[in-house]
Amino acid sequence: EQLAQGTLWPEVRKLWGHGNNVQAAACHGALLASAAESKTADLADIWLWDTQTWACLGRLAAHSLSVTQLAFSLDGQHLLSASRDRSFAVFTRSTSSPDAGAAPLVLAGKVAR
Repeated sequence: EQLAQGTLWPEVRKLWGHGNNVQAAACHGALLASAAESKTADLADIWLWDTQTWACLGRLAAHSLSVTQLAFSLDGQHLLSASRDRSFAVFTRSTSSPDAGAAPLVLAGKVAR
């Protein structure tokens, strides 16, 4: 597909995978986290991307509705997500080998209201 060039902010890369419009993103170094609009838990995953290769590194499941906010800690060791399901989750860097096929972040805790 040809990228749009005549817009205010021309597209330089498309990330294929989310089923709906992306509404939250956060980046730290070469790690990008993104989340799309969702009305079901199966579409509410946070996707992790390598910004060097644009390969999907994994998906993080913690919410049942759209994730509205994502933020990395200053040191990049933690990712905080907030969702329309009235919960927030904290993910931490995985201690697994990057070649093990596991996502680089794992769920550390979740608070739901």
